[in-house]
Amino acid sequence: MQTINTVTNKLRSILEESSTPLIHLPSIVVVGEQSSGKSSVLENLVGKDFLPRGNGIVTRRPLILQLSSVPQQNNQSITYAYFGNSEKERIHSLSKVKKEIEFKTEKIAPGKNISSHRLVLNIVSSDVPELTLIDLPGLTQVSVEGQDKNISEKIRNLVFSYIKNPKTIILVIIPANQDLANSAALKIAKEVDPKGERTLGVLTKVDLMQKGTNVLTGILEGGIHPLKLGYIPIINRSQQDILYNKKIQTSLFDEEEFFKNKYPKYCTRCGTKYLKKQLSKLLFVHLKKCLPDIKNNINNKIKSYRHKETQFQNKYGKFDEMENKGGFLMQKLNIFSNAYIGSIEGTKNDLSTKHLTGGSRLHYLFTKVFGSYINNFDPLEGITLENIRLLIRNSLGLNFNLQISDQNFKKILMEQILKLKRPSIQLIELSYKELIRIIENLNIQEIDQYPKLKTCLTDLSVDLLNKLKAKTQEYVSSIIDVEADVVTLNHPYYKYPSKNEIESLILNSENTNNNNNKKVNEKQNIWEIFSWFGKDEKIEENNVAKSSYHLKEINFNIKLPKTISTNEKVNIIYILESLTNYFQIIKIKILDLIPKAIVFFLINSSKEKLLNVFVTELYKKQNFDSLLAQDQNVTKERQQIKKNITILKDAQIYLNNLADQNFN
Repeated sequence: MQTINTVTNKLRSILEESSTPLIHLPSIVVVGEQSSGKSSVLENLVGKDFLPRGNGIVTRRPLILQLSSVPQQNNQSITYAYFGNSEKERIHSLSKVKKEIEFKTEKIAPGKNISSHRLVLNIVSSDVPELTLIDLPGLTQVSVEGQDKNISEKIRNLVFSYIKNPKTIILVIIPANQDLANSAALKIAKEVDPKGERTLGVLTKVDLMQKGTNVLTGILEGGIHPLKLGYIPIINRSQQDILYNKKIQTSLFDEEEFFKNKYPKYCTRCGTKYLKKQLSKLLFVHLKKCLPDIKNNINNKIKSYRHKETQFQNKYGKFDEMENKGGFLMQKLNIFSNAYIGSIEGTKNDLSTKHLTGGSRLHYLFTKVFGSYINNFDPLEGITLENIRLLIRNSLGLNFNLQISDQNFKKILMEQILKLKRPSIQLIELSYKELIRIIENLNIQEIDQYPKLKTCLTDLSVDLLNKLKAKTQEYVSSIIDVEADVVTLNHPYYKYPSKNEIESLILNSENTNNNNNKKVNEKQNIWEIFSWFGKDEKIEENNVAKSSYHLKEINFNIKLPKTISTNEKVNIIYILESLTNYFQIIKIKILDLIPKAIVFFLINSSKEKLLNVFVTELYKKQNFDSLLAQDQNVTKERQQIKKNITILKDAQIYLNNLADQNFN
């Protein structure tokens, strides 16, 4: 028949397979200050010398000490130990156990620092009680050289994390030659167990108390800092005893004699033997009481992890079988493509309420940025009076009349229209960058967990956009070139300027200038732009001969006379007004055609072709495994969920097989 503690130890060994605590099992946690005698108490309980010793902090990680009692073989005691669940790796020399503890501690918590990683040590012997004890680093108030400055806080938090569980029995180790009111171990125990219902006090160093003091009597009778479970005084081996290799069994015999002689009234409630008995009794009652709850907790945990597994599979997918990976990959390709389209069209679920995103930014780019630039573009930008006059004079050649044709106007118009090519190409580049921004800001959980897949999808998207951008630039450039090269003055919205009106305007303007510069009418604004028309002046003499007998060669750069005739003024304004009128039509066309071209060749084409590119480049059976290799954190979490379910089911099966056994 199994003991209740054997069942608990078996459960603990099953549950210890998980890297995260699954079920809180009843346990006895040993709490004490450094040098309070914790290690000696544990060795007394085991009856063996197996723990490392030294100055300062020796216990630097939680030690789960599981003691299992077995019958003697051939009337001889047997003793062996093993770490974790490695029972096949039995250690028969407890001195080797001591070295192994030191090695495993130094590996996890090098130097003088601590770690929360547990170390499980099983000791199987004919001489040990059925107990499970958890030894923790000793409480301290100050750090020493080589330790973290906040070591005391770290130890306190570690201790607190173990004793706060209501199922835990707190075994507080207190030196009897110390005032109980100053015990840090007792104080922290009272924080989680203020009524002292699950705290058992162990008084060490009783033999070092001052002679004649009655403090121990007061404590044992419950008059000083009472605990419901009481206090048990014991005698540990002294440092000298340890140096001289005094046997623990000899020490236990001397302990018993000490209490018989010094405290005969209380000797039956003192010593390690009584402590073993009380701990076994407390743990038995506590475990038996908690066992039904443990079963329920395991069942509930299995349901919880099953639900978590379902949620995880819905979120990250289920693809254990190879034949499912093709469809699973296709699903991911569609998700990425649809997310890209949804960002542009504004149909995705997680729309921002804080700033413009996706397609709305493109719309702003077309209407506010590009639209504002084109509407405010000055069709006369960069044109000077000298440019116009030279163009007119050069176009006449050897003719003496000053009648110009529309070709003069078209020449200037072409140069002005071509100035719109640069902002149009810039609009393509800005639109391209916005699409790249959309790609890079796609936060899709179903994709993010597959790093290689996400990288491939992003790279393919950028490659596609680069190709489409080049095609868009070519088409947009051709739009500007066509508008610049083919001028259609018979456009229904184009209005020919009237030379008669212009001439009348000029004459009226000249009269007005002679009459305090009064304004004539609204059309004068065009004229006012070219206020550089100067007054009639004599022709420059640098190009004519000063002597009537000799002619000079003309200079390469001939300056036009400053005097501008009325007829020349009419021609100049005719060209400028024609350019301004026609440019209004060009602006309307550019504002309409350029964004449309970008939408058609770049944006809509990327939406239509993206999925096809993904399928062509990625949907190959040899790529499935590498593309669907998950992020390490996701894989780790998936494995942990699966492992925890297996562990909990093993614990459930173990308890169910016990049925309704009566335990010792």
